[in-house]
Amino acid sequence: MVTYLSEAVRAALVGAQADLDVHAVSSADGACLACRTVGPCPVHEAASRTFARYGVMPRRLPGLTRPELFGAQQVGAGSWFGGS
Repeated sequence: MVTYLSEAVRAALVGAQADLDVHAVSSADGACLACRTVGPCPVHEAASRTFARYGVMPRRLPGLTRPELFGAQQVGAGSWFGGS
């Protein structure tokens, strides 16, 4: 099935993606990286609703939530299967 997304919808999704990239929830303390409110902030929630409304998944950026702050280590750099 092919879904047509108008230019206005694509612009809304680009804006929502930018909001999600800035307002990610930290792995270390569970606070928004931009607002410092606990849990997903209202901006993050609104951006998530935009993606849900159009049935599109947001792009995920590895390391955005800064997992190294609570001791997580990268395993198998360079490959999904653990090799280099």
